[in-house]
Formats: sequence, structure tokens, C-alpha cells
Amino acid sequence: MKKTVIILVVALVVLVVAALAFRSFKSGNGAEVETEVPAMRIVAETVAASGKIQPELEVKITTEVSGQIIELPVKEGDEVKKGDLLVKINPDIYEAAVTRATAALNQSRSNLASAKSRKAQADAQLIQSTRAYERSKELVEQGAISQADYDQSLSGYEVATAEVLAATEAIKSAEFQILSALRRL
Repeated sequence: MKKTVIILVVALVVLVVAALAFRSFKSGNGAEVETEVPAMRIVAETVAASGKIQPELEVKITTEVSGQIIELPVKEGDEVKKGDLLVKINPDIYEAAVTRATAALNQSRSNLASAKSRKAQADAQLIQSTRAYERSKELVEQGAISQADYDQSLSGYEVATAEVLAATEAIKSAEFQILSALRRL
């Protein structure tokens, strides 16, 4: 008996739900739809939206130097060709830099000439010191001069040798300074 009551309650609930669904469908609360006969025509729609326009090819222009712009012969949107002047920068700073670099180059050339002159003097001094050392060496072996005179002659020879080496290095340094100054021009 219990089963029969449950079946009757379930059947009653299903009937009530079906009746309510049929009633709401028949009452016309659904959306109204317009219909037309199919035909060929142009459909125009306008859409308003915000966005960002991106070019297909973006070209970034950079300069090799920076400075104050004194002339801008092209305007945005103008057509340009390779080699056209786009911007003119105030040349005062760069002309001064070229003048400084030229002065540094000339100073380096002067240093090279001085170093070569010093080397020539050092070579001459080495020749003289070498001869004096060799004479002193023979004389000290013969006992004709003192050990102090020989030591002084040896010292002069070693100093002259060091002077030649220093002058040679000064020439190399001056040549390097010239190369460095030339790169800055």
C-alpha cells in the first residue's frame, strides 16, 4: 500500500508540473520573432569600438650623435628617400670635439718627435758610455785606474742602456697615442 501511495504522489507531481509548463507556453510570454521572405540585399552595419592601429612595418630612426635640433626639413607623413636630410643637429659641440681631437693628435705627433730625439741622444750617450766602460775595464785590469773609477764607468754604461730602453718605450707610447687620437677623429 505504501508503494501505491508513493506512485500516486509522484504521478500527481508530474501532472502538476506538466500543467504549469503547458499553461506558460500557451500564455504567450515567449519572445516575439519577426519573419521575412528570403531575398538578396546589402546589409550594412556600423560598429563603434576603441583600439590601437599598428603598422605592418615599423621603422625606428636613431642618430649616431645626440644634440640640439636646429632644423627639421621633413614633416610627419612626408615621403623620404635614402640620403634625404631628416634632422640637422647643432654642430658646435662636435666641431669643438674635432678641434680637441686634432689638437690631441698634433700633441701626440710632437711627443713622438720628442721621443725620437730623446732616443737619438740616448743612443749617442750609450755609444760614449760603452767606449768609456770598455776603456775602464782594460785599465782596471792593468791597475791603471781605481775600482771607483771603473764602477762609475760601469754605472754610466748601465744608465745609458736604460735610457735607450726608456726612449724606445716612449716612442712606442707616442705611436700608440697617435693611433688613439686618429680613432677619435
